Amino acid sequence: MGTFLGHLVPGIFFTIFGFYHVIRVLQCYFSSLYFPQQHPFRSQVCWSSPGRVPIEAYVKVIVVVVGIIGEVFTAFDADWNFVKIGNGQHITMFAFFGLHGVVDLLNAYQGQIVPIGLDYLSGVLAFGIEGVLFAWHLHGRPAIDVQVHTHLVYLIIMCAVGGIWEMNCRHDVKAALTRSTFMVLQGLWFVVVGQILYPISGNQWNSESHEQMMIVSMIFCWTVGLAVVLELLMAMLMLKIAKRRYGQIPAHVSSSTQQGVPMQNTNGGYHQLNLNDPVLKMFSDDDDEL
Repeated sequence: MGTFLGHLVPGIFFTIFGFYHVIRVLQCYFSSLYFPQQHPFRSQVCWSSPGRVPIEAYVKVIVVVVGIIGEVFTAFDADWNFVKIGNGQHITMFAFFGLHGVVDLLNAYQGQIVPIGLDYLSGVLAFGIEGVLFAWHLHGRPAIDVQVHTHLVYLIIMCAVGGIWEMNCRHDVKAALTRSTFMVLQGLWFVVVGQILYPISGNQWNSESHEQMMIVSMIFCWTVGLAVVLELLMAMLMLKIAKRRYGQIPAHVSSSTQQGVPMQNTNGGYHQLNLNDPVLKMFSDDDDEL
């Protein structure tokens, strides 16, 4: 990751997955508002349906394998000595996210034997390992380098905390949005870190300048604000689409649905709202049951 590209790639990965999960969570939430009996809110760590190919899980595994291969081949010198210990840390991090992807695949194909919540637990473990590795990635580095990676560790910790909260509150939209939002933030901040440490244009940052370190903190806060604004715009767009198709949200929606308490339907299933709109078709499943 010692290049701008090395920070850009994981940044794009986390940002895309984070926004994808935000969209699916919002979709499921609006579904629960319009159809509280048929479509109660229930979050998932991997949005796939029984009988369908778990594309998300496969993407996780494939991306991890490609990342590990790249780190392995760039870790050796001309004499094939493993000299880049940082690559070893990155390989370790990728491996645990790969384990999470494998658990998602097991859950999709052998869900009856996989303990409930193991998919969330493996994700929390992956974020925990990532946080530990980055926390010990800072020794002897310049001040701004330490600062930007410390902010990154904060975001990683919040991803793990959000995952634990969501694992224990599957019917609470706030928990699902917390985990998804911090995934987005982690991805965006990866890109910012790459631009600060390895600028593709402009001058290098003064790593010992207190003023520039203050600017870095402001950029971090602006990144948080950007993620929140983008998610609010997504929510407004999806709500507008839903209202155009289904009208106003029914006045009889129970407060228990709003507060994250599930309302069971007669079949005991948990289904997704299909807004049947080109903008959302690619995210829609007819039967997202667990």
